[in-house]
Amino acid sequence: MVNENLANLLLEIAESVENVENKDAHDLKWAACGESWGDKSWEDPGFAPKWNDSCDLVRNNFRRFGLSREDIVIIALLTSNLIKGLGGMSATDLMENVGKRPDDSIRIIDRIGRLVDLKLLEPEEGFMGSRRMGDPVLLKEGGRAKLIKCDFSLSERLTKFILGDAQDIEDDNIEPYADNEDFLGDWFEYVFARKEYNLSSDSSNYGSSGRNDELCKLDRMREKIEERTRLTPARFPFHEIVEEHKLDFCEQVALIYLLHEGLGGSPCDIDELTGVIAHGRISKFKYRRYFRKDGKLYGKGLIGFSDRAVFRRSTDSMEIAPEVLSRLTESEMKTDEERIESIIGKDELLTVIKPESKFESLVLKGELIEVIRGGITQYLGNRTATLSEWGVLKPVNDGSSGKFQNSLLMLFHGAPGTGKTHAARFVAQQLGRDIVTTDISRILSCWVGESQQNLQGLFKKMERINTEIAEPPVLLLNEADQFFTRRGIAKSGVDRMYNQLQNLFLEALENYHGILIATTNLMENFDEAFSRRFNIKIKFPFPEYPERVKLWKLHLPQTLPLAKDVDIEKLAKYYRLTGGQIALIIRNTAAMAAGRDGRKRYIFQADLVKYCELELNTSFDNSTSKRIGFRPYVSKGRSNA
Repeated sequence: MVNENLANLLLEIAESVENVENKDAHDLKWAACGESWGDKSWEDPGFAPKWNDSCDLVRNNFRRFGLSREDIVIIALLTSNLIKGLGGMSATDLMENVGKRPDDSIRIIDRIGRLVDLKLLEPEEGFMGSRRMGDPVLLKEGGRAKLIKCDFSLSERLTKFILGDAQDIEDDNIEPYADNEDFLGDWFEYVFARKEYNLSSDSSNYGSSGRNDELCKLDRMREKIEERTRLTPARFPFHEIVEEHKLDFCEQVALIYLLHEGLGGSPCDIDELTGVIAHGRISKFKYRRYFRKDGKLYGKGLIGFSDRAVFRRSTDSMEIAPEVLSRLTESEMKTDEERIESIIGKDELLTVIKPESKFESLVLKGELIEVIRGGITQYLGNRTATLSEWGVLKPVNDGSSGKFQNSLLMLFHGAPGTGKTHAARFVAQQLGRDIVTTDISRILSCWVGESQQNLQGLFKKMERINTEIAEPPVLLLNEADQFFTRRGIAKSGVDRMYNQLQNLFLEALENYHGILIATTNLMENFDEAFSRRFNIKIKFPFPEYPERVKLWKLHLPQTLPLAKDVDIEKLAKYYRLTGGQIALIIRNTAAMAAGRDGRKRYIFQADLVKYCELELNTSFDNSTSKRIGFRPYVSKGRSNA
């Protein structure tokens, strides 16, 4: 319970200090109080016991603050000045009146700083000009050098308490946080007020006193967050992330701002972020270090570069990592599928596929299957670390953790329909991964610059996926022919743009860390620079007779009604077809048979021959598909017996 005579007790203490008229008496008085104000008892045989009792009574009124006797004397001196109408006191005056010896000054200035942190004192304008510290960040950055230049007075809430206008030292509107949303709401309000202040400072919309008022407002908002957090027994996810990664205050402000923008689906330019945390234009350049790849926020995976801001001023746009956003808002995002969907968003260039290719469905020569399996084994075994120790691989120089990234880049080339895409799905299935696929034709645009943006956006998204997902999907670049052709001499703006696009593609492949498979039909004009980027290159040959038999059996479902005259060995021997062509022939034949009635709803050998002939006669590429030997036997009757 508050002592009604608190003001009188403080005035008595102040009067005892102020009545010391010479240095010897000053030293004698403090010597009688013991060497320490804080921990030791205050034995005072040379002074009236009332001094000791007064300090104990005052301390009882501020029990939760853990004040030392030096703190009490500082408050007493400022209370005396308040009652006399003299205003505040400078830090140097307080040090002179409270300290026992000159070497006590550093300790006294630290006591003053602690009382400011406790919101019992506040800086004010003194005779040396504007001295409001405002934001605690400025105070801590300035340290003792800033404190010693300030004048101090009692805070408003302490003044009301001492004078009896308030029954408690706590602010009336300070309450514990109800939940995480309540906590984040205060933080959002603070960071946007901070942003507005920094913008107004840059444009000089306020005078000196106006800026001081805004700084004090920011100070109070941050103090409110700290006080409500202290009163709240629960710990929020933000506190856990801050402690886990040891984030400083500027990193905390940036993360909260990115969280707010991420909830609205908007990325942020780095200039915008530095404008939130930096005071003044010069410091903006210094604070850009927080958003480099070697910075803590990016390096710990809390934020990442965004590719959704192609029409903004800067290409250096950041956004909060999806799982961090989920954690801070206490919403669940547990599966890799949800994370991938969040990163890709509504991007029309990318499609997620779940492969269902089984080993039996991969019809290739045994040696080619072994090469593919060897690449899978190499990736799963993560032999990158061993190869780096042997000096075969060089470290990744991208500002990341410095580890050697595990990657597998494969190029499948060959005629259309020879199983390149199917083999890519087989690789993904063996790895237990999904496929993210795109056609290169969808990346290219008739608009200048848009193709580059599409390509950069694609690989930025995949960089995030490979970094943030435990088992990232396979990136499949289908029909990449247009990118792999040789670069020529640029004779026009279009040529220069196309060469630049190829250079970007080469760089993206060089820096890619994950699983990438590219397919192409044309190798005649293949640029050798692309060839060196791939770990494994496999040519998919036209299937020979044994493979064609397997393909016919593979694509003919057991539920398909086949007549007894169907002979797939003869079809495989006579028609040199790819797996894609065989699948198309069977589909067309089945569609024709489905339109028949009754006993005729069978697939006959003549039907298959008919569509084989049709495929050979109408195929765009007749150089590889052809007839071999004698025409397969076709029965004259259409009996299924």
